Amino acid sequence: MKKNEILYILGYFFILFPTYFSEVVIFQPLLQVTMYLGIIILSILFIVSKIKENIINKKEFWFLFMCFIFSLFSFICSGSFDMIKLFLIIFSFKGLNFDSFLKKEIIIKILMILLVVFFYFEDGTSALIFFRDGKIRYTLGFSHPNQLALFITMISIELLYLNRNRNNDIIAMIIVLFGLVFNVIMTDSRASIFLTLMVSLAFIFRKQLSLILKKRNIFDHLFLILTIISLLFVFLYNSNYSIIAPLDKILSSRIKWASVYFNYYGFNLFGKEIFIPYDFVKRDNVVFFCLDNAYIYFLLHFGIIFYTFFAILYNKLIKVLKKRKEYFLYFIVIFLLIYGLMENTVFKYAYNPFLILLGIYLNFERNDEEHEREN
Repeated sequence: MKKNEILYILGYFFILFPTYFSEVVIFQPLLQVTMYLGIIILSILFIVSKIKENIINKKEFWFLFMCFIFSLFSFICSGSFDMIKLFLIIFSFKGLNFDSFLKKEIIIKILMILLVVFFYFEDGTSALIFFRDGKIRYTLGFSHPNQLALFITMISIELLYLNRNRNNDIIAMIIVLFGLVFNVIMTDSRASIFLTLMVSLAFIFRKQLSLILKKRNIFDHLFLILTIISLLFVFLYNSNYSIIAPLDKILSSRIKWASVYFNYYGFNLFGKEIFIPYDFVKRDNVVFFCLDNAYIYFLLHFGIIFYTFFAILYNKLIKVLKKRKEYFLYFIVIFLLIYGLMENTVFKYAYNPFLILLGIYLNFERNDEEHEREN
């Protein structure tokens, strides 16, 4: 491995550490320390990589500069390092190979999951017990069944992505099937089960789907469209609940709780710290529970400014993936965005490594322009 890749993986691991081991009692005193270590390592990597560049792209420089400044504003306004960490994870990856990184990242995540499960069976975690309709939903040492389910689902999706160009993909499909059955039996996380099924179908029919994409631009502005749908759901819930009630029931009251959070926090420029408990908690005469909509979460927690940056990046990413004929990766991004209507974790670095693609696109775009000029 190259030094840059080692440093990136080390910094990435330290930043992920608090999310994976938050319920492991013996590691809880280390959570803040590892987070700061991760930030320091990725900051050094980012700065050094920029210093070593012989040619500085002015457009990219100013874009990154503005992102960094707004990340600082986000920290000042919300008290959260989330946007700074997300900025570093995305933009310190430059010059590394995404496929090579994913292979190592999968191994690291599997080892972390196994370690948490080990502590769970040794009574070394503070994880809660969850029920749905009288059925236990197992966390195995993680903070929530949905968290464990998404970790398993993302490993499955990454395996499918790494096998996208292979003719013999039986082993990958068997592993994915095992993960799917695990989630059905152990976590009962319907959103993760849905995501696994959709990406698996896209993997099986990837050649047929590529033919459709060659002819139509049907998902170019999906990020914005799904945000409008989310806000429309909130508006309908507030103005005429009877219209949206059947859908809200299907979505396990996700629209209701999105409305509660939106009404309480409202729009802001640079974000706020959002209180999201795992059980019903009353604050300021308002009952809070969960916020399982990534678009409402992003607008409230990170603010309008960063939402605009992300909307632009996702729009460009989708177009670039199609232009480069990365059709299966294109559908992974699409289904993750749709999944965002059901969970808020799709824009969280600890769950979704495909966020790194938002930084990689800058290189793709410039390379494509240079290729066109040469021809």
